[in-house]
Amino acid sequence: MHVEEATAFGAQNVIKVEVVNSKGDSICIDVSPELSVDKLKLMALSNFTQDPLTVVKLGHQFKLVSMNKKKTLIEEASVRDEDIADGDILFLLGRYPLNNKDVDSFQKDTSTQSPSEMEINEATSNIEPKNIHRKVPEFGVSLDFQRELRKILISLVDYSEKLLRNHADVYPILKNIKLEVTQEKKKEDDGLDMEALKQLTDMGFPCERAKRALKLNNMSSIDAMDWLLAYESSSSSVSVPSTSNCNINSNENTDVYTRVPAIVECYRAFKRNHFKPNVKAFNNLKQMGFEDNEVLDALWIHSNNEVSACEWLLSDRKPKYEDLQRGLKVDSPIYKAVIGNPTVQLGLVKPKIFFAFLQLIEEPNGTARWLSDVETSPVLSQIFRIYHSEKHAG
Repeated sequence: MHVEEATAFGAQNVIKVEVVNSKGDSICIDVSPELSVDKLKLMALSNFTQDPLTVVKLGHQFKLVSMNKKKTLIEEASVRDEDIADGDILFLLGRYPLNNKDVDSFQKDTSTQSPSEMEINEATSNIEPKNIHRKVPEFGVSLDFQRELRKILISLVDYSEKLLRNHADVYPILKNIKLEVTQEKKKEDDGLDMEALKQLTDMGFPCERAKRALKLNNMSSIDAMDWLLAYESSSSSVSVPSTSNCNINSNENTDVYTRVPAIVECYRAFKRNHFKPNVKAFNNLKQMGFEDNEVLDALWIHSNNEVSACEWLLSDRKPKYEDLQRGLKVDSPIYKAVIGNPTVQLGLVKPKIFFAFLQLIEEPNGTARWLSDVETSPVLSQIFRIYHSEKHAG
């Protein structure tokens, strides 16, 4: 309507601008120099949405950016004031962050859009859980490869977090990140009876399991020994790194990634708050003397499977603070090959793959479920291929 009136009073007062939206669609609009930027924005929105109600509802969540002037246009100003010339190109962009569901529906085709996690939880809240005792198959890998894989994943998590820290799916999880996690390392040995610990390790019990036994039994070496003997058979089939002393020097050819322990802890805290454990399995594991957070972590990692969670807890496979700091050297051939791989590079900007790396840091034996996923499988396959080819090169 406005265009026709302006044309009738003189074509010299009308300029033609091209507006491009975030999906790449474009449209040419004839506007008067006296038209406000806000009205120009609404005209562009109405052409893209074909729905006046949507234009009114979402108008404030978009802005116009001039490609020619390289600046965001002031909505209260006129086309003339913003020095918009004939043939200029304007971008119609959403204001960050876009949390409104209506904006998502405007930018995505709702007919092919998958449901959100909130919608899935709401739709399945009244469904009785099934197959909770189904054991998730583990990917049998050697202990050496588990350690090397964890170093690779720690390096990739550190790299990927820098790219995704402001992503809408990642920021809520890491927003409370605290880098003062050196206290976590101290907590592991707080209150330990070192004499009792030495007695147990001298008897041949692994150091970390001896620590756990002492903590669960009020530092009584006799009760701790009974506990270790009682549960020795439960975890005898689980591969555990056997160490006769507590200080293992396996830090050669590694770099320190100080931020990763805090990232992992944030992810653990988020999962504890949102994970729904099987009540029976949770209570059974608590009765064995494990702490609430330990039980939640174990059940979450093993999809509520009580037996697998118990084995994980008894074998003490939860990575220690020092383990979470150690990644590949940035000048190592494996690091360069992995970071330089195009498939891995594309995966580093995807939140799902970032979260898969975090979960695999907790339990490298859980590789099977991620290798069967269409999105994470190509990235993990490339990492495995690169590792083995570089390891056996020459």
